[in-house]
Amino acid sequence: LKYKKEEIIGKDWFENFIPDRLKNKIRELFVKFIRGEIKFSEYYENPVVGKYGEERLIEWHNTILYEDNGNISGTLSSGTDITEKRQIENALKESYEHLKELDRLKSNFISMVSHELRTPLTSINGFLTFILSGLTGKLTKKQKEYLDIIKKNTDRLMNLIEDLLDVSKIEKGKFSIQRKKENIIEIINNTKDSLKPQLYSKKIIL
Repeated sequence: LKYKKEEIIGKDWFENFIPDRLKNKIRELFVKFIRGEIKFSEYYENPVVGKYGEERLIEWHNTILYEDNGNISGTLSSGTDITEKRQIENALKESYEHLKELDRLKSNFISMVSHELRTPLTSINGFLTFILSGLTGKLTKKQKEYLDIIKKNTDRLMNLIEDLLDVSKIEKGKFSIQRKKENIIEIINNTKDSLKPQLYSKKIIL
């Protein structure tokens, strides 16, 4: 607290070193502690005022001292300055709350985007199914091939949207993995077909 020893000895603790707003409250608690009405562990810390008016937060460990006849002669109090510790804890708590808020916003954003994307894709998929089924007229082999590629890619987008929505399920602990066999040749061919336009425009052979 930046006091010299001789500046402290003999001074009233509550009047000189406790902030004005807490003087009565802490004095009352201390009296109750002396009487054995409460344990000091119930209020183990309080701010104290330094020589130049600055406040420091102190963590206290207190023991009552008794005379041989059983009367209380005083207390032995040991204090540790936890000002910086508490400031760091508060900063970490604020950062944690901020991260929680960002995480909530991220989840809401993913959910909103996923649902907004799903609506038009569902419509596109529906019309593609109509066209591929021949309900809108006969298709040439090339037209069917290209429409199949579009259909497969819209399906991929739908699966991607489902994956995004699965993120929130994972966070809630409700996500489950379902294993199934896949045709790796079909996956490779589908990937190759989806890349055809880019490959063709850059004259790349895959």
